[in-house]
Amino acid sequence: MLKQVQLGKQFMEQRLAKLEFWLNNNGTAALGNSVIFIIFPEDVAIFTQKSKVSVRCEDPEKPILKNNVNVYNECVTAIIKGKNRHYETYELWDVNKKLGRQELKFVSSKLIHDMMCPLIDQKEDYYIDIARCGNFTIKWYI
Repeated sequence: MLKQVQLGKQFMEQRLAKLEFWLNNNGTAALGNSVIFIIFPEDVAIFTQKSKVSVRCEDPEKPILKNNVNVYNECVTAIIKGKNRHYETYELWDVNKKLGRQELKFVSSKLIHDMMCPLIDQKEDYYIDIARCGNFTIKWYI
């Protein structure tokens, strides 16, 4: 179970790509406060950190060999003492928990000419599944 969870986590981490958006002012005057809307097609799934679920896995135990059973064996003494098992929690992507909307809204403060700044949503980062979406066109307006 532990190895299955670790492999699933690694597989999904490689599959989901974080989206980054930049606003570039190529004009000759400063840009005032702006509201930017980015619209994805319906078949492109957008994910956030809220799309992750916690999975608790138990570390596997060392097997007790029949010829190595004695009072000093650490597995046996752990059982006698009532030692708690070690659990590890993993954050895994759940592909069923996608964002419920296809339109993202960003607010940008004044941007002087010939400058570039990232569009950042203070609440969350956005991700897409690059293995399932293929080529698509993003619509946008300011």
